[in-house]
Amino acid sequence: GGRREKWDYVVFNDHTQGPARVDSRRATQETLVENYLPLILENEATAVIIETAAYRLPEINNSKDLGSTHEFQGLVKEGVESYIQALRSKLPPAIQPRVAPVGTAYLYVHDNNRELWEELFDPFDNFHPSPSGTFLQGCVLHCTMFGSPAPLPATEEEIARLWSDARVMHHPKMGERRRLPTIEEAEYMWNVANNICS
Repeated sequence: GGRREKWDYVVFNDHTQGPARVDSRRATQETLVENYLPLILENEATAVIIETAAYRLPEINNSKDLGSTHEFQGLVKEGVESYIQALRSKLPPAIQPRVAPVGTAYLYVHDNNRELWEELFDPFDNFHPSPSGTFLQGCVLHCTMFGSPAPLPATEEEIARLWSDARVMHHPKMGERRRLPTIEEAEYMWNVANNICS
């Protein structure tokens, strides 16, 4: 057989409540070590674990016990760090795992631009990311993986092109097209990502 390509990065994210709850956190640590660690080592890839964002509404999806936005995000962050610790000692220095602090970036927006923070969530379920939330997540991932921000879109057309083939934007059950970030919002989120990651 031919030479199989190797991956540079493997990006993981858990269901947001997963790292926030002790039992599911332990189960994920075991799964990472038993099932994914061999693949990471075989590929000599850097694992990037996304710290997802606490939900927009504090009581949806049976999350009432996880507390306020700050409390919920703190639990997610703590859990994701435990995932990193589960992998860290088993990986060589060249491929140490990294956290993509998406939830931390969302929390910064929550504390500094509440109106935009509400726009980071899908208006239909209030926990999946909207196009604006997806843009912020992409900026954080790029900074985490490559150490610098992606090129900043300069026009509304460039922003629209980012979603030109996104399935969710064209789904007939979604009704109106999703609102995209403005140029100003994109620049703000680009700067947030750059600051959070540096």
